[in-house]
Amino acid sequence: MTLMTDDDWNAAQLLTDEFEYIPAPHGIVRLLPLLEELKILTKDRTTARLGDVMNYAQRDFITEVEHQINEQGSVRIIVLKARQLGISTIIEGIIFCLSVMYRSYQSLIISHEAESSEHILTMTKRYWNTYPFKRFHDEQYNGRKQLAWSDLQSNIVIATAKNTGAGRSKTLHALHGSEVAFWDQPEELITGLRQAIPSQGVTLIFYESTANGVGNFFHKTWEEAAAGRSEFAPKFYPWHRHPEYTASFIPRLSQSRFMDLETLSAEEKALLSMGVTEARLIWRRYAIAELCQGDLDKFHQEYPTTPHEAFLSTGRNVFSINNLLDHYRPMRPRVGYLKRRGHKVEFKDNPDGPLNIYRFPSSDQNWGLYQIGADPTHTISGDKACAQVLSRRTLEQAAVLSEHYDPIEFGKQLFLLGDYYNTATIAPEKEGPGYATVGHLMGAGYPMVWESQKVDKTPGKVQADVFGWGTNKATKAMAMGYLVNALAQPLQRVGETTYGLLIHDEETFAEMKDYVSDEKGGFCNGEGSLFDDRVMALGIALATHYIDPPVPAYTTSSTVEVAKEVRDHIDESGPTEVTDDMEEAINAPWEEWGQ
Repeated sequence: MTLMTDDDWNAAQLLTDEFEYIPAPHGIVRLLPLLEELKILTKDRTTARLGDVMNYAQRDFITEVEHQINEQGSVRIIVLKARQLGISTIIEGIIFCLSVMYRSYQSLIISHEAESSEHILTMTKRYWNTYPFKRFHDEQYNGRKQLAWSDLQSNIVIATAKNTGAGRSKTLHALHGSEVAFWDQPEELITGLRQAIPSQGVTLIFYESTANGVGNFFHKTWEEAAAGRSEFAPKFYPWHRHPEYTASFIPRLSQSRFMDLETLSAEEKALLSMGVTEARLIWRRYAIAELCQGDLDKFHQEYPTTPHEAFLSTGRNVFSINNLLDHYRPMRPRVGYLKRRGHKVEFKDNPDGPLNIYRFPSSDQNWGLYQIGADPTHTISGDKACAQVLSRRTLEQAAVLSEHYDPIEFGKQLFLLGDYYNTATIAPEKEGPGYATVGHLMGAGYPMVWESQKVDKTPGKVQADVFGWGTNKATKAMAMGYLVNALAQPLQRVGETTYGLLIHDEETFAEMKDYVSDEKGGFCNGEGSLFDDRVMALGIALATHYIDPPVPAYTTSSTVEVAKEVRDHIDESGPTEVTDDMEEAINAPWEEWGQ
């Protein structure tokens, strides 16, 4: 390695003092000054100082990295972005800086395809070739897949996501996962890589990608980060803040075709209300027509305005996100369990209980009619057994039972749940473990197990009754069809009561949001995931509600009406004799009075 002269040392010391990028014990790490001095190749094929061309997203990203290093010592970021924002450029700059700041710093770059990985490494080599202190380090290897230094013992290696064993046997300090949403087997690859990254020291993990449907590893990791349930910080960068996505950057030959904004679509009006300028709307029209071949969903994928737009425009979602949001009213549930006391079933509060109640059963038996759809499981691991309780009067979600029950125990819990909700009709899936669940309900004498009818193959018999819901490809499509149709119908407000499918449970909403149709015409929660217990139970409840005869008209002779008459009588004439039925109605929960 070349020895420093006094002038070199003074220049290096001055650079260090000015940029403050070398970490000191309990000191502040600043990466931005050094990053600004790195050189990149611009779109017009000229070499430029990175600091002269940085955009808002790149500067914001650097700020987040510096904050995490200084606050927690490590960096964990997941990025969802529009095209051409230069986040990979900054990530490679950060990895390069740490590689020359620390000895024995090991980094791995993984992209979905070899060409992309090699392009990213090319950026890093440009940083190295134009680095002000290149002559003070010894280059050990500079090839297609690796850049290494013998004096620093640091190296940067690239691989493709097809190599599921990449980095497994090494110690890694920095990992850059590029276009993670397009990896073939991300769970297997990431599981191995996470074991290679130490829990101590300055370690970096970056996942960045455009969206590629819902339910896959990238989408799930983003959702967890956005909900604050993971160590990753979510960073989203929309198209309409990119400095080049404006009318002045449209090729001259195309400008005249997109300048007329006299007629605006509903989405364009919404963007204007968000503060998006007309100049950006002009560029948007150009990008949809020329860059996305007129495909609006493709534009939403490549140039999203919101994370929801990015993911949901790239999947084969069963339920429209807009319709789903219209029917979602999140509520904090009462959490607990049901317990029999004598002839009555009581609810007991318990924060770890399996039952979430959003509406308690109505004490007015005429009003309080309920349908329960149930999805049993074979085992007490994996997907949970789930039951959804719907009001047959309004289609409001009243409760959700979800736990790792075996089929018999699930039957016991369904008996309690049905009894508690005014002897509700229970429709358990009957295939597989469902036979045991239905068998227990029938054997225990539950009076309202749902019956389906089908043509009997035996000569002379027209129909046979079958207890429980039979799930196959056709009936599952039917259940999903009922759900899609119910979400397409607007909610109706009559007095204090809302009519139409009304969802309160956050996990039910999350499953429905990620529910997609597969290439074979089936349904699943994301990339083939079988975790769809809440969706299936809700679909069964709704389908059996519509298949059954309509509920009888609600009459004014209900106990709530009697209670109102009694209270009016008491107010007018003072004390009076009250029967047991009247007393029960009088003590009904106040929310029942709005029905």
